[in-house]
Amino acid sequence: MKKMIFFAAIAALALGSCAKTEITGKTEQNAVSFGSYVGSTPVSKATVGDIDLAKLQASEDGFGVYCYYTAKDNYKAGESKPNFMLNQKVTYSSGAWTYSPLKYWPNNDGDKLTFRAYAPYSDGSANCISNLPGEDDARTTLTYTIDTTNPVDLLYAGSEGLSNCTKPSVTGTTNFAFKHALSKISFTYQASVDAVTPGSNDVDANTTINLTAVKVVGSALSESGTFNFATGEWSGLTASTDATLIDTTLAGATKVTSEKAALLRLLGDGSSKANKSCLVFPSASQDLKVTIKYDVITKDSNYASGEVKVPNEITKEISAPLEAGKHYVLNLQIGLTSVKVNVTSVVGWDDATTIIAVDLPKNNE
Repeated sequence: MKKMIFFAAIAALALGSCAKTEITGKTEQNAVSFGSYVGSTPVSKATVGDIDLAKLQASEDGFGVYCYYTAKDNYKAGESKPNFMLNQKVTYSSGAWTYSPLKYWPNNDGDKLTFRAYAPYSDGSANCISNLPGEDDARTTLTYTIDTTNPVDLLYAGSEGLSNCTKPSVTGTTNFAFKHALSKISFTYQASVDAVTPGSNDVDANTTINLTAVKVVGSALSESGTFNFATGEWSGLTASTDATLIDTTLAGATKVTSEKAALLRLLGDGSSKANKSCLVFPSASQDLKVTIKYDVITKDSNYASGEVKVPNEITKEISAPLEAGKHYVLNLQIGLTSVKVNVTSVVGWDDATTIIAVDLPKNNE
């Protein structure tokens, strides 16, 4: 199978570190306050299925926090239990992240808190998230199930800058730098006329390509899995056969007339059953089958209808690694080869080998 060119990028994250305790002449019982940042990929604008910082702030869901108080000991993965905050819901209001009941930093010198977080918040029955840890549960995992009808982005803030934190200044915040746990796939399209690769000709002015349908099927695509929101690792992925990621009819309204504009535009916003962007589990290699339907319509006054329409259905299989936090853009190149006319020669006259006698008139003996 030929490899399709993927465009992907990851934004660098500026992480907020844990501040050390300030020693003053008085005891300060300062509240635990939060700040957050969401990394995004520069090749994409956030869609309904995505969560960026603005959408996280605007969402009623907010994010969930687990916090572990370990006195003067360090946090121990798999042993420390969430005895300070248990799936605490945090939402944004009036320019600040808020939660209830409010918690305060311990004042004992050297006491430590460790934080882990995920978004969007779930009570265990919403936003594709289930099987969250309880108060006597030292694990930092949840179960996530893919919903191709209404994609739900999954974010996490793991161990960086959030482990063994000591009391900050009164105005200090605990900053969560959220990352994307899934991979995103979107599609663009362009015409490629009389060229193996784009770069030579536009579609003729009398011809229009109407893209009418796009279907994408993932072979052995995982449906659900266990995600560790402390380490960012997936495990226990369950596989399905030929899971349909996208199946949408575009009603002939999508016209492709140029190849020079390269990536013309993203298809859709990922917000409905007819979404054209999808969120999938990361994998070392994922096989995808892409099918597109399109009509090539040429104006022709020799016909009563005034045009000639040829329907096309093309299927392409591709395989590529999918990494968490990366947005892959599959550029569907609709190749056209024009019908070219050329005269190679005009065959010359050959003299006949038999001479036909015609007597006008015929002489008699």
